[in-house]
Amino acid sequence: MTTILPAPPGESPAGDAREPTLRVAIIGNPNTGKTTLFNALTGLRQRVGNFAGVTVERVEGGFKGPGGRRITVLDLPGSYSLSAGSPDEQVALEVLLSRDADQWQPDVVLVVVDAVHLERNLFLASQIIELGVPVVIALNQFDVAQDEGITIDIPELIHALGVPIVPTVATRGEGLDPLKKALITATTLPVPARRFTMPPAVADALASLTACLTSAGLTDSAAGMEALRLLGVQKQEAHLATVPRLRAEVQDAMATLRDLGYTPNRLESELRYAWIAEVVEQTVARPRTIKQNL
Repeated sequence: MTTILPAPPGESPAGDAREPTLRVAIIGNPNTGKTTLFNALTGLRQRVGNFAGVTVERVEGGFKGPGGRRITVLDLPGSYSLSAGSPDEQVALEVLLSRDADQWQPDVVLVVVDAVHLERNLFLASQIIELGVPVVIALNQFDVAQDEGITIDIPELIHALGVPIVPTVATRGEGLDPLKKALITATTLPVPARRFTMPPAVADALASLTACLTSAGLTDSAAGMEALRLLGVQKQEAHLATVPRLRAEVQDAMATLRDLGYTPNRLESELRYAWIAEVVEQTVARPRTIKQNL
């Protein structure tokens, strides 16, 4: 059963037609506090149902941002990556890559990352940064990181990722006001793109596949991300089922990469984690562990 999201007191259900509602998709690894942050933002203003054609729960909420701007938030299933290894991850991928005007499409993607385990969480974040939509990162559980003596150079991390980053403590409602402001201003910023450079031989091997994806309606950045991601996907994705020659392009790219000495299904992980390790090295300081003789 789907509940109805009520209008705020004094506002019609249709809201103020002069300013469009900002649509935000919230996503993150499991156990990052994503749902806690979603609840902190929306309170009880939520409606629950299922995503079309699957039994995956769909939860959508709403709140008012600075200046009274209406914001709706879709809580996407917890995901470790966009590789769609589970039905939940497939749902998230379909929403984020949808180019169908009849489908719900986000204006901004809010990525929740665990400040304590930044390296683990940046894989998904880096994929989403390449989708060609505005992105805001909530650096959640920031209090736990501080308690453990972890120092994060946020300005340097913003420089490395190229998107706004807001420290939050969802369990205490800390950081919500600057986060709401960041969601609205994100739509005025340059669209983020890939932050790491592929080896020229890899880029050349993926050029035809990337062009195929661009012709299907993906942005240049999103097509580049998809080309890498598809190397490790065992089946053709539903959102790309109608793309001409897609399967052949993937197979051709994989054959070329093998000839170059690469393992195609591990290539994305190797490239991303190498870059992530550099980012974490530059931005995160952890306390030295002192060994004690017992």
